[in-house]
Amino acid sequence: MRRVLFGGTFDPVHDGHVAIFRLLASEYDSVVVMPAAVSPFKTSPAASAEDRIAMLRLAVAGLDRVAIDGYETEKGGVSYTAETLRAYPDCDLAVGSDSMNTLARWKDADEIRRHTRVVVVGRTGSASCADAIRDWNAAGGRAESIGAILKASSFEARLRLSLERHCDFLPPAVEAYCLSRNLYREWDFVGALYARFGMKESRIAHSRRVAYTALDLAERYGADRTATVRAALLHDLAKYVSPSDARSLGVRLSEAAENAIDSVRHAYLGADVAEQLLREPPEIVDAIRWHTTGKPAMPLVTEIVCLADYIEPARAFAGVEEIRALAETDLDAAVAAMFGRTIRYLERAGRAVDPMTAAAYEYYRNETRGIRAKE
Repeated sequence: MRRVLFGGTFDPVHDGHVAIFRLLASEYDSVVVMPAAVSPFKTSPAASAEDRIAMLRLAVAGLDRVAIDGYETEKGGVSYTAETLRAYPDCDLAVGSDSMNTLARWKDADEIRRHTRVVVVGRTGSASCADAIRDWNAAGGRAESIGAILKASSFEARLRLSLERHCDFLPPAVEAYCLSRNLYREWDFVGALYARFGMKESRIAHSRRVAYTALDLAERYGADRTATVRAALLHDLAKYVSPSDARSLGVRLSEAAENAIDSVRHAYLGADVAEQLLREPPEIVDAIRWHTTGKPAMPLVTEIVCLADYIEPARAFAGVEEIRALAETDLDAAVAAMFGRTIRYLERAGRAVDPMTAAAYEYYRNETRGIRAKE
């Protein structure tokens, strides 16, 4: 009997995972789905082992040749694949393309290379792992790609459930379970902040779209996902806050917030609010401050939030599709194109170009920092 082991945190299990289960079941007699107790590469799961196993059972109901195995969760501690494979010596190992790119650095990777056949399932929009497969095999391993499925992210599923109480790439039974158990509420604080600062529904919807777009870019370019999403969700927090409102809240306005023109003032006010009232770290404050004008040599989180605000899905101006296409592979080139188009638009409209935007454009069109999508 041909068996394959596919492990993960499954926090929560989503449609992308189910597609992998189906693909593996078409290739193997038995698919062993192994939820980790604690992944060595991630923080502790947001949901308990019991909840994650319950969701997995709902997700695989009706799937032939797919079984959930609680070996790692019952064992407890950090889950190392090589240790699990010793208990399942007859199993091949299935991994995603992102995992294949790091497999050579896993604990006891040489043991996996010597004894276990590896099958790789890619994800559309994710980094290629062709080089990693080649290098693995050149070192004596046995790895091959067996297909690709649509990209989906448990992080994004948790985010959508918290913000909207819905995620369209979760199996319906899993989504219902999450809601009934009140799981994944870590972003609930954002709604309270939006209410506190008078955010309109249209602006809230925009901020969510920016957050989802920023998350995709963070995953492409290796930015901190939590910091990027937090900055994106808060980037327009002061959109409807006047300088007098801010002062009444005890905010000491920066010189930039005092002197900015109306179209960009909310960014500086938002940074002041985030720093002084919310005690956000500098990385978040910087992204909020520069999301409208940009600046030269932006830190990665700031650059991503600035671009995500410009290309989120509701933007429909001429040229946005070309910038979105650039953003898939070359972050700096996309940002240069964004600033160039912004400056041309403002000049045609007879409006002033912010000096920081002009400086940012000169920087990004002349500098090559090599920020490329992960390969």
